[in-house]
Parts: sequence; structure tokens; C-alpha cells
Amino acid sequence: MGEYEASTETFLKYKKETGKQKKNNFFKKTLKNELLGNEIAKNLIDTPVKAIITHLDASINKAHIEFSPVPVDEQTLIFASLRSDTIVYYSAIDTSVQMPYKKFYTAKKMDTTWVFQGELEGPFNSPEANTGNGAFSPDRNRFYFTRCEKNFQNKMICSIFLSKKEYDKWSEPEKLNSEINKSDFTSTQPAVGIDSRKNQETIYFVSD
Repeated sequence: MGEYEASTETFLKYKKETGKQKKNNFFKKTLKNELLGNEIAKNLIDTPVKAIITHLDASINKAHIEFSPVPVDEQTLIFASLRSDTIVYYSAIDTSVQMPYKKFYTAKKMDTTWVFQGELEGPFNSPEANTGNGAFSPDRNRFYFTRCEKNFQNKMICSIFLSKKEYDKWSEPEKLNSEINKSDFTSTQPAVGIDSRKNQETIYFVSD
């Protein structure tokens, strides 16, 4: 509701009334987080970030879809695309026209303009699966991404793969285990961070 001042007053009142209780460590930690969250929210509102949004030109954006951009550095971008100059409607009934697969591509920033550079080098793209939704580990030595292909029931199933950087070369991608990729279910859109309490690499992903 945006009522951060009133929220802080209520939390401080709670802190005063329960401060002498011994068995409330969980609530003390929660209280600390909530009070910090209120301060962060107020600071963000008082100092809004101005962002300029630019639609990239036809060197990047074609007639079909471009998605999941991943910055490599300030001058390099990885993105996924069903790359085509024209709109083509693909039918599940008419199998004579093969649906192209989505792949990773790269772009470079030339002055102020992003320019298409071609297919991403390395073992990431597959000639038989849709590829996209890439995410680097915080140290940039692991690259998580999604491959999607139809199973024997003609259902599109996505799985999360991992490639590791070893001596400036990326390893052949390996499918993550069944804790992540359950048979006949989709796991996709990995995002990677660090668990602040355990200092462990953590994957967040979407699944049905």
C-alpha cells in the first residue's frame, strides 16, 4: 500500500512489546528484514532511476520473435531468436514445411547502435531443439539455458542445461538432474544468484 512510515511505526511497536521474549528469533530476523525493506522502499521512491528504452532496429529484431537478452559485457549481448526476415505461418497439420528452431545469437554495440553478429559460437545451439533463456553464474564460468523439443506424445518439453567454462572453452552442455528436469514436465527460464545465508549458487526457474 506504500504506507512505509505507518508500517515502520507498527513494527517498532511490535519490537517494543516483544523485545524481552526469548523464543522469538524467527520474528526478530523477520522484523529486521521488514524494517530494512521499508527504508529501501522509501529511498527508491525518493531517488527514482530514469531509464531510456530503445527498440533495437531490424539488425536485431526480425519478423518473428527475439527474446531472453543476456549481457556479456557493456558491448556484447546474447539473445535468442527464431531468425527470419519474413512472417511464415507454420502448421502442425502441414508437415512439409519444417518449423525452424530458435537459437542463440550475438550482437555488438557499435557507438550507440546494436549490430547483429551471427550465431553464438560454442556448443549451445542444437540442430534439433529450440534453445534460449540463457543465464550466467555470478562468476561467469557457468552458463545455464533451456532446450525445448517434442516428446513421444508430441508435447513440447523444456529442460535446463549447463555448460562450464574451462580454460576459455565451453564444455558440452549437460542436462541437469531429475531434481530439476522431471520427465514429461517443463523446466525453463533459469536465473542464477547467490544464497546470502549459505553463500551457495542458487538457480531459480519456472516449471509446470
